[in-house]
Amino acid sequence: MIRSLTIKIPGGYPPAIKPYSMHRLRTGFLISLVLICAHSSFCQCTYFPADCPSDRQLPDSSERYGNPLLPQEVSMEIKLHNFFSDQMQLIADKKKWELYVFDESSGSGFLNAERTGPLAFNQRPPHEYGISFILIVHQDSLRAWRDWLKDYTTKMQDQIKDLAANGNMTGFTKMQEFLKSKTESFRNASMIRVKFEINPGSTAVSTITENLHLKTMAPVPHAVVAIQAHNDKTDVHGIYELNQFTRCNDFVFLLFGNWITKPVSDLNYFPLFHPGDKKMDVSSIKAIPCDRVRAIALHVEGAPKYINQFMQLLDTESIYQNIHKE
Repeated sequence: MIRSLTIKIPGGYPPAIKPYSMHRLRTGFLISLVLICAHSSFCQCTYFPADCPSDRQLPDSSERYGNPLLPQEVSMEIKLHNFFSDQMQLIADKKKWELYVFDESSGSGFLNAERTGPLAFNQRPPHEYGISFILIVHQDSLRAWRDWLKDYTTKMQDQIKDLAANGNMTGFTKMQEFLKSKTESFRNASMIRVKFEINPGSTAVSTITENLHLKTMAPVPHAVVAIQAHNDKTDVHGIYELNQFTRCNDFVFLLFGNWITKPVSDLNYFPLFHPGDKKMDVSSIKAIPCDRVRAIALHVEGAPKYINQFMQLLDTESIYQNIHKE
């Protein structure tokens, strides 16, 4: 069964180190927070140090209508949640991986011209929805990562004491570099992340492109775009919901449905119903109801070995069948 958690981090700040400079103060603050998270349940969840579930989980359906959404759009979200969760669970069961929802989001609703209530169903643009998952692909690697991190934080505490006492940055800097290298290795060995976007106004291969290298994948059934991407440099602070796919070196990007298959600058892709399309206004009668799936984007981030295993089991036929064809 898929588990979805809401994680709250209590308030309060970790003690800052001696402020030799603003740069060192910031660095010490961040490392202190890492150390507290490594030893405290405040920043942890069942899956730590893999990504803990985001607090952006959709509420019960009755709470969504203030957005304002219509019952048809809420029903669409629930059906898509169940569909993608079931698809992911089938893959997890076959591979004996552990699955959980990382993040879930919904597009805003539309008010009528008088702003007295929701826009009429037949005037609403395509409704957006997004859901992402994490698959723990190797439990032993996750446990090894957790154990290594405990040992690392003990050693880093010694370096912070040396930094505070003597201003010696050498050991501290080396430990930071070591953390980055080992985090990349453990992340690749432990997990992959999977993100689905439904009816987005646009989507990007990645919004961070400085160190990105792309190549076309072998044909994927029903995908109109299929791209492999490699980051030369990883960034643990990459923000997933902003399509900053930099936490791992490798990911794939797939588009299903009705897309303009030539990207604009910065590797952005637009569906056929893109925001500049007059069919996206909030006054005309829409030929296709807002609760129909018309375009799907998929990102899969992790080690190529596990991405390939995931792709071999992905039911692209079922995904395609969810798309309304004009």
